[in-house]
Amino acid sequence: MRAWPVAIVVTCSALAVAPVAAQRAEPRADGRTARRAGTRDSLVPPPSSAEHELELHDVSFDSPPVVLRPSDELRPLAVAVQVQLRRQGHELVLGPPPPAIAEAVGRGEIALVPRDGHLWLGVGAHGGATHGASLALAPAPTSETIRALALAVESLLDQAESASWSTRASTNAPRSNEVVYLDYDDTPPPREGAKPTVFLKMLLGWSPSRDRILLGPGAGFGLCVGLHCVVLEAELPLLPDERPVAGGTLRYRALSASVRGQARVALPRALTVALGLGLVSRIGTASLVGHDLRRTTSAFGARTSLELAWRVRGPFELVAEGGLDAMLSDQRGRYRLPTGQEEILEDRWTPWLMLSLRLRPAAAGERT
Repeated sequence: MRAWPVAIVVTCSALAVAPVAAQRAEPRADGRTARRAGTRDSLVPPPSSAEHELELHDVSFDSPPVVLRPSDELRPLAVAVQVQLRRQGHELVLGPPPPAIAEAVGRGEIALVPRDGHLWLGVGAHGGATHGASLALAPAPTSETIRALALAVESLLDQAESASWSTRASTNAPRSNEVVYLDYDDTPPPREGAKPTVFLKMLLGWSPSRDRILLGPGAGFGLCVGLHCVVLEAELPLLPDERPVAGGTLRYRALSASVRGQARVALPRALTVALGLGLVSRIGTASLVGHDLRRTTSAFGARTSLELAWRVRGPFELVAEGGLDAMLSDQRGRYRLPTGQEEILEDRWTPWLMLSLRLRPAAAGERT
């Protein structure tokens, strides 16, 4: 009768110890499972399991996701890197392949391409910059390659973010791949139209060959654009030129006409200085006193001048001008005497001075 209670105690003790042993065995099994899940082989999930894990992960991020744009042959590797970065707290989405020039990726995008036997990573940054790194890794999705690429992506993202803040602090450069339109005023600048100029003058010349003064009135008109002008002018001596020749006295009087361009520079105190260059022609009549032998002659040459003008009031100017007429040797005017001898009527060089009152509207910026 004494053995029965003992059996009862032993049985109850076995029943009480069994649940405790089961509870202790479960953590050990879970630990072995966790250790097996933490091996290196578990970092390389097959594409199906990687995509399944991405669907199961529900992580909220405040910033927009970074787009990983791998080349077609590196897409399986990019999926594994995406999973690894998700585990590390980075949201990453897969995008289309990068452009032909991988450095042209936009801001917030990562290009992953093979280049010269290496893996090249490039992150688009603020202002169109690209931060890149070349890793001597095999394109196979091994655990070492995945971890190295994940660390490289994190480092490049940190560089791009730091450069973005420094660029924003120093300049207002546009973001990457933005099109900036600058509005320019296409209104053409105001142009000065041609303004007329008219002047009256008194010519004072000197004839070296005849050793006498040439004096006569003149007039002219022209068009000015700004400070520069083109003028057409004429002078007529008051008295004819008379010289003794064989058989009598030769009388000669000619009208001088010239066309000149004037390049003018404005000076202080309402002064201007101008350099002129043009052509001159003289057409006149020559006759032998006491004889009915009147002939029309012509001469042709060049005229150069230098003037100084002072604006008196409004458009009116006082002008002092000096110049030189140079006649062509074959176009100096000739007169054939009754004896058959030819007399040259014009000098080769004729210096002259001129005083004139001119009406010339002031150009823009010219002091009046």
